[in-house]
Amino acid sequence: MAFIVEDGTGRADSTAFISVDYLTEYQADRGVDIGAFDVEQVEAAIVRATEYLSEAFKWKGYKLNSRNDRDGEQALEWPRQNVYDEHGFYVDDDSIPREIKQATAHLAYYELTNPNGLNPVYVAHDRISMMRAGSAMVQFDTSASGINADHARPVVLAVRDLIWELLEVGAAGGSSGLAGMALRV
Repeated sequence: MAFIVEDGTGRADSTAFISVDYLTEYQADRGVDIGAFDVEQVEAAIVRATEYLSEAFKWKGYKLNSRNDRDGEQALEWPRQNVYDEHGFYVDDDSIPREIKQATAHLAYYELTNPNGLNPVYVAHDRISMMRAGSAMVQFDTSASGINADHARPVVLAVRDLIWELLEVGAAGGSSGLAGMALRV
């Protein structure tokens, strides 16, 4: 698969919200050197982070290019139109918002250091369903409405803090809703 950074036009073939240079500079500004990773590893981590952001959430607004457009539906969930931030300001529909780029950088670094950590393997029977300490016993709800595979994902709080105002209010979209700040990574 080619590594193609979305340029703000809603490309049908884009695979990334950010470039390798963006990730490198973003992490360097935070004192993190990703030079130990080769370009292919970095690109793959960016693609996985981008896929996660594109697929795991219900975003405000609409894709810039729908499936009915002449050039085809855009590959990623951003850019979007008809998106306003918490203060009522319009989010440009011809670029990737700063929050999305920064969230991608955080998640890409997480993926570099924890390959496929955003999509962990979940085995239901490996979960603890009961604990006993002396005469006290606690049994956990492991039903479909209780603990499930989505809860096995780690929470990246910096990402949650960056993207919350771009999420559709009250829509779970693969997350735990606004009460849980709408992000399970």
